[in-house]
Parts: sequence; structure tokens; C-alpha cells
Amino acid sequence: MNEITVLLPGGSEPPRCEDRRVIVRFDSDKEPLCQLRVTHGMECRWARVRDVSAAGVGLRISTPIRPDRRVSVEFTERGTYTRRIFRARVIHCTGQGDGTWLVGCRFDTPLPADAVRALAEGQ
Repeated sequence: MNEITVLLPGGSEPPRCEDRRVIVRFDSDKEPLCQLRVTHGMECRWARVRDVSAAGVGLRISTPIRPDRRVSVEFTERGTYTRRIFRARVIHCTGQGDGTWLVGCRFDTPLPADAVRALAEGQ
């Protein structure tokens, strides 16, 4: 399992952190595919979009990627077949119980509303 447990003095549980995100995040029920490409190197892997906002994206991938890596998130819009590429930085990579990894990325510049919608809806 890829879980880290933090034990605090006195046996108390760690405090619960509330979600402090200011920007609205959209969950993606369809988990559309996109490509995650490491900027410096030849790495490219398929990823499933878990959630997205103008500021960042949560992706599920099959192998871990080191935090602070520069990446691009790439997808093709349905209907127009326009290739969209957005630069980002990996903020965290957390192992999941099913063997996949949840990767949180922060975009270099905020995404326009149409790109957020297209990523969330798999368009």
C-alpha cells in the first residue's frame, strides 16, 4: 500500500485539513483521457482526468512522477480535433489503493473556461 501514517505524540490523530481552494474545481465522472508529457525528457504517459479547475488538474496515472517536475497536459477537443497543450508543475503524487497514482498539477497560467469544461467533460 502507498499510504503514509503520521503518528503524533500522545496517540492523537492528525488534524483534519479542510479544502482551502479558492477556485471552483469540477469533478470528472467520465475520467477522460489526456497525455501527461514530462517537459525535460522523453516521458509521455496516458492519464485520466479526475478533476480540473482553472488553476490545476488532478490526474490518475499508472506510475509515479516526482513532484516539482515540469509537464504538459495535452488533449484533443472532440468535434474540432484541436490539440490543446497546457504547461504545469507537479505539486504532489499520491499512491492510491488500486495501484494507480493521483497527480496534482498546477497550471503555469489559468485555463480559460472552455478548456476547463472540455477537460472535465472529455470533449
